[in-house]
Amino acid sequence: MGSLKIRPTRPDAGASASFDRRRRYDILQTGRAIAFAEEQGTDHISSDQFGQWNADTILVRDPQGAQLFALHRPRRARLGDEMALLTPAGHRLGKFQRRPSLGDKVFDVFDADGMVVMNARAPFLSPWTFTFSLDGRGELGHIHCDLPGIFSIFRDGGGGFEVRFATRLGGDERLLLLAAALFIDMTFYESPRVTPGTGRGGR
Repeated sequence: MGSLKIRPTRPDAGASASFDRRRRYDILQTGRAIAFAEEQGTDHISSDQFGQWNADTILVRDPQGAQLFALHRPRRARLGDEMALLTPAGHRLGKFQRRPSLGDKVFDVFDADGMVVMNARAPFLSPWTFTFSLDGRGELGHIHCDLPGIFSIFRDGGGGFEVRFATRLGGDERLLLLAAALFIDMTFYESPRVTPGTGRGGR
């Protein structure tokens, strides 16, 4: 299996840094940063085409700053468990949808055509490892959190999680698995935080 490491990072230093609880990540391959991700806050919106969205949007950029993709939770799903994977132009590449489950953490991964291409499950007794398959037929990959509660405890840096891909996966499926790690953080490990620039707690 191939693998990537996703590591939460600290906000930039400055007077407002202590109030800025936006998620930031380094995306690493063999120890080298190949991309960076940052949650977009309502008072830190750039002038690009993602500016009209609410805070539940993560932009992923390459080391030169070019946008690679975005992960966005629609306003209508703000209290739900759905996020879309989009190109910089806003075209849908896929979607993640949580499923009701007693104890286990479960969600489906959809492709650009709206077809389910992977099912993800973290069992109740092993809640920090999500295994990806299709209808239970063979493992396609997994996402493992380094420590329980890593995202809420180490939001200011350190820790992280690993994404592993089956060798038979194509580029589109690998992208979906990478984005699924960010969906997992936003959906299953989210903790209340200060909305940038407002001093108010998040949801």
